Amino acid sequence: MFTPEREFLHIKRDFRTEDVSQMVGQGAVSADLFVNDRRYRMRLRELLTETPELADLVPEGPPEPRAFKVGYGIITTEPDRVPMDLPVFARIHLVQIAESLHRLGMEVTVFGIPTTAGARSPEWGDTIKEQRAAAKAALEAPTLVEA
Repeated sequence: MFTPEREFLHIKRDFRTEDVSQMVGQGAVSADLFVNDRRYRMRLRELLTETPELADLVPEGPPEPRAFKVGYGIITTEPDRVPMDLPVFARIHLVQIAESLHRLGMEVTVFGIPTTAGARSPEWGDTIKEQRAAAKAALEAPTLVEA
């Protein structure tokens, strides 16, 4: 998502490490392409033709990275816990990418987006789907028989 505030927003639901890490990676790749690839910027301008006020924010030539931001939002029932209560490897990845984006010249924001529908708190434990998968794996695992 691209906003009138010149912010590229990347949004995911929940605190799972793989989802957060994928979102962080998407932000890094899109920021790098935006800064370094004219074809990417031209394609972005094409995609934004129906909202010319946004398309006009995307320069044809090299952009001034400091004029743009990368925002990471996590939809959760506990938005105040973002980013400090993210899983440890997701936080590490986020810090590494944020430092890389800062070196590129872009500001990074991380924020929680409140919801009551569908998001899960990490304390709630496994979902029904995850519980079923674990039960299936346990049934398929070889068992030891005492003699």
